[in-house]
Amino acid sequence: MVAAFADGTAIGLAFGYALPANARWWQGLTTPVDKGFTDENGCRTFALNELMVVPEWQGKGVAHALHDDLLGGRPEERATLLVREDNDAAQNAYTRWGWRKIGKLQPYPDAPNFDAMILPLRVES
Repeated sequence: MVAAFADGTAIGLAFGYALPANARWWQGLTTPVDKGFTDENGCRTFALNELMVVPEWQGKGVAHALHDDLLGGRPEERATLLVREDNDAAQNAYTRWGWRKIGKLQPYPDAPNFDAMILPLRVES
C-alpha cells in the first residue's frame, strides 16, 4: 500500500497484492485468452486493487505517482487491474501509462462488466 499526503492530510491511496496460485481473479473472464494466460503461481501477477485520489487533487499527477510508486520494483512479471468499461477517464489514464486491455471480466453474476488490463513489469535481477 502507498499513500499520498498534502499538509498531513491523506489525498490518495493505492494498494494491491500478488495473485496466489489458483487465484479466483480470472474467474468471470468472458473473453478468450491464450492457453496459460490465467495460470498463477503466487509470484507471476500483481493485482492493482484500488487507486484513488480525492477530487480536488485529481488531474495533478497524484494518481500516476501512486501508481508508479506501488508498481515500481515489483518482482512479478506483470500487473493486472479491472476498470469499469464506462470509466473513460481511468481507461485513458491507464492506456497512457502503458496498460493494455486483454478482455472483459464480470467478477460475480450481478457485478458490472469490467475491462481487464495488463501491464508488463520489469523483473529486478
